[in-house]
Amino acid sequence: MGGRIWAESVENEGSIFYFTIVAEAALGAIPLHEQGAIAQLTDKRLLIVDDNETNRHNLVVQAETWGLQALATASVAEAHDALRSAAFDFVIVDSALLGAGGIGAVAALREAQGGADLSIIVISSIGQFDSGRSRELGISAALTKPVKPSDLHDAMMAITGSLPQRPEPPPESRLDSTLGCVCRCPSFLRKTTL
Repeated sequence: MGGRIWAESVENEGSIFYFTIVAEAALGAIPLHEQGAIAQLTDKRLLIVDDNETNRHNLVVQAETWGLQALATASVAEAHDALRSAAFDFVIVDSALLGAGGIGAVAALREAQGGADLSIIVISSIGQFDSGRSRELGISAALTKPVKPSDLHDAMMAITGSLPQRPEPPPESRLDSTLGCVCRCPSFLRKTTL
């Protein structure tokens, strides 16, 4: 296999076992959502509306990694002000902030930008948003929190019409499926104290 194995022992303290292996790099490309700036999203403007500071921060960091210009607000009122003062391509809004009259709140977001084309992505905790109402509300995508970067990436790419095909998995793996299994160490190898 081309590796090395050895042990270092200290009397009355125990032994440490070491090994090295030589292996080929794993097949497969880095996922698109982890590759940094994305041409289709670079310089697009994103407005984030979430009352949770951590969620806002995480979404801003992810968006900026992809090259988007992101602005985060903590309320729908702040979002309206932002939409009146600048044009945005996307809005990510926490469904809890839309309230019971979701359709009116979505329409108000669009009106605040002057009725211009605005892609709205709703994020919600499980069971808090009926994603079946997305079309009725004019929502481009509905995602569940915590938002996975890959899901957000795919939603935004689908909205821009540039969702790439997923690469096919490698035809066969040459990895030993037994590697990494849990093996019990015989009692005579366990550290004992005298």
